[in-house]
Amino acid sequence: ETKDGSRTFVCSLCEDTYTETVKYSPYDETAPTVIVFAGTGVAVDNDNGGVTVDGTSVTITLKGEYTLKGSSSNANVTVSVGEDDEVTLNLEGLVLYCDYAPAIYVEEADEVSISAKKGTVNVIKDLRVAADGEDAEGSAIYTRCDTKIKGKGSLSVESGYNNGVAC
Repeated sequence: ETKDGSRTFVCSLCEDTYTETVKYSPYDETAPTVIVFAGTGVAVDNDNGGVTVDGTSVTITLKGEYTLKGSSSNANVTVSVGEDDEVTLNLEGLVLYCDYAPAIYVEEADEVSISAKKGTVNVIKDLRVAADGEDAEGSAIYTRCDTKIKGKGSLSVESGYNNGVAC
């Protein structure tokens, strides 16, 4: 890394250095971390170091404020922070479907706030379907903590299981 925050890369095959550089954007603690879903990929901007991406599965492990936007037909977000930590999820034009888990799952936190931001349309959908006779458990948004859902934007939540939202 250079003094101005840029990086120069080395080819992993031939070990030659090439001159292309990418600007490094340091974390700004006054702004939320932004998670952008784009089909089969996920990009993170203003990364606070608490976001892990595995394909289209995102795990948040640090308290704080996160903005979620973009769309994916099969992705999820898991929040797993300390039991005394609070997390805010700002939905800014998020279309998130998932067929293997709740699209938004809060495994552990003291409190989570989910805010549909003004002027945005957000759709969260659990594509799983309960089998006949199965006691259906699950939802598109599933939290294991105190949860606030608010905002002046539009939020549509659908589930093939019992509930759209379960706390």
